Amino acid sequence: MPDIELVAEAGRGIIKTLEKNGYVEIIEKQIERNPFVNKKIQRDTAHLLNSEQQEAFNRISKSEYKEFLIYGITGSR
Repeated sequence: MPDIELVAEAGRGIIKTLEKNGYVEIIEKQIERNPFVNKKIQRDTAHLLNSEQQEAFNRISKSEYKEFLIYGITGSR
């Protein structure tokens, strides 16, 4: 409903009254969009792991478990 309010430059009460009196019909519709459809995305080059990261990777890849929780600083690479 906020989209209608912006386009019509009218409040919710006015729009509801118009709907109640049969002047407008409000239909909700979900629209799926792909935000990347018109963007060209270039792949980064492979990053090298430091020794601690490589050790963690090796231990995880050899493990029988499928889920892991890795502690560290977010965004620290």
